[in-house]
Amino acid sequence: MKDFFRINVDIQKDENKSAISKTFYNGTISISVNETVKIQQIVGQLSLKMKGRMSTYERSLDKFFISNSIKKFVKGETYQFPFDFEYTSDMPTFKGRNFSSLYELKFEFDFDKENYEKLNGGVLSSISTFFSGERKFKYIEYINLEQSQKAFQIVESDGKLYAESKFFLFFILTVLLAIIYFGIFFQQILNQDFGIIMLEIILCIGIAVALQYLILTTMIGHFKAQLVIQNRDNFLSIFYSEKNWNYISKATTTYSIVEKVVDDRGTSSTTSTATLYLSPKKEISKHNQEEEVLFAYPTNQVLLPTLQLGDVSIKWMLHLTLTPILGFKLDFTKEFIVKSVD
Repeated sequence: MKDFFRINVDIQKDENKSAISKTFYNGTISISVNETVKIQQIVGQLSLKMKGRMSTYERSLDKFFISNSIKKFVKGETYQFPFDFEYTSDMPTFKGRNFSSLYELKFEFDFDKENYEKLNGGVLSSISTFFSGERKFKYIEYINLEQSQKAFQIVESDGKLYAESKFFLFFILTVLLAIIYFGIFFQQILNQDFGIIMLEIILCIGIAVALQYLILTTMIGHFKAQLVIQNRDNFLSIFYSEKNWNYISKATTTYSIVEKVVDDRGTSSTTSTATLYLSPKKEISKHNQEEEVLFAYPTNQVLLPTLQLGDVSIKWMLHLTLTPILGFKLDFTKEFIVKSVD
């Protein structure tokens, strides 16, 4: 194919036309051929593509004509065509842990039937994979459309934080009860039937469930977080403890930006998760039932706001880690929404 078409594409941002919400690019495509041929039209298209451990996601952003009339390309001559397109996507060129986003600039050359059949008898016989059945040749170039890092802004919210480590607490209580019970009644257990032993194990599990509920609801209680816009660089999180931080020896908080990619290309789907950013940990004083913590938005790193595109999602998560007086740790989380602002 490179022996038939010689193509060069040059693009640059049009600073005069670009606005806050839209960006315009203009460019030139240079074309030369080694066989004289007529082309009916040349159409350009800009698309966003996302690839990785997932099914490829593609979204067309703009379509434009390079030439919309029959044009004769003479062997040995070079032809230049100006073009421009509009770029309105909020997704910059981005490389995550399990996916990457890139921009595809595609040019389609439409041949008339006479020229296509002429080429198909010779030149195209060795390059047929580049042509579709519609007498088109497609030239693709991947381009980097970087955005200046926009500011982040939370969407104010107020809601409950949910415990993540209930199983760990349940496991500790179950093992502890089993050790105590079987330690005290070891001799009697040796003479019991297997069915009775199983009932006693189930009893220990049931007591552990009840104790877990008692610890989480009656002693420690529920926790809420209210997220408030502070300024361009920071946001405020107001933590509320139902039990006034009773039985809590230490409380810390942080937030993370998490990437999730769902891969459903096989017989079953798998989810790949990676933490793209983790904010510095902050300690909560626990002096009042409501405690305020000021967070800074991330800087000096290309990151994304809350996002859901195809099988890719970017989530911002608030984390609360508690250490009760018994020594184990409890983790609570809450998802919150963040958008980009100019």
